[in-house]
Amino acid sequence: MSDHPRPAPWTTTGHGTAPDGRPVTVVEDSAPTRWGAVGYAVRSLIDDGHLEVTVTLPQSAPAHTWLRLRLPRGHRIESATLDGRAIEVDRAREAVRVTVSGQPTGPAHLLVTTGPDEGAAEAAAQT
Repeated sequence: MSDHPRPAPWTTTGHGTAPDGRPVTVVEDSAPTRWGAVGYAVRSLIDDGHLEVTVTLPQSAPAHTWLRLRLPRGHRIESATLDGRAIEVDRAREAVRVTVSGQPTGPAHLLVTTGPDEGAAEAAAQT
């Protein structure tokens, strides 16, 4: 969790680690941070063009937190919503910005829309 655009190492998932349709629980409210315990789970529906993510941040979390979601090669984040509201996406860093300021504590639900990464396909074709 971070209040700047560079995601902290524990907020990442590896390329291709989430089989499509299978839930992947990364941590369940037990990852220690300087703000308190954090948890999140990811359900990959990449074949349908999205991920379902549940994030639980501590009450003392910064107002803005970047969550890095590394997608399988050939895919990229197109857009994301947090509890139905559009949120900022940093495609280059494969990250979404979770804003909790003024929000009640508890799990936040993200829907991350994915699409083909044309740049990855071009790079693979050149090798």
